[in-house]
Amino acid sequence: MSPENRAVIVRTQAERWLAANRHRLSDEQVAAAQEATAFIEPSRYHEEDVEADRTASERVFARVLAVLPLEDVGQAFTRHGGYIPPAGGE
Repeated sequence: MSPENRAVIVRTQAERWLAANRHRLSDEQVAAAQEATAFIEPSRYHEEDVEADRTASERVFARVLAVLPLEDVGQAFTRHGGYIPPAGGE
């Protein structure tokens, strides 16, 4: 799957999850989910950018993990709670 398609899938999943769950989330949780969703771009899935992006990615998702349960993070930022690996495997 291309980086562009992968980003579209993950971003769409996150946007749909947020729309469906916004009613039960605090303002802080919504803000963290929105920040993480905005972070999802095709460049994040290009193999050559993965290592350079690691620090920024860890910062954004550490905030999400600090305010949302792990189950919610899995549902929001993966396709049907599954794992979409970065370029290059893992």
